[in-house]
Amino acid sequence: MNKGNVKLESKDDDICQVLSDEEVFADLFNGALFNGLQVIRPEMLR
Repeated sequence: MNKGNVKLESKDDDICQVLSDEEVFADLFNGALFNGLQVIRPEMLR
């Protein structure tokens, strides 16, 4: 399957960079796993 000029490695890098922000990570996983309940707090992450 040809994806054209899209490089998956660069997308992976972008995703890793965004998820390295503790607030973004906590919001994403709280929304996905706990229906928005604030179980994971950014200050809990390292």
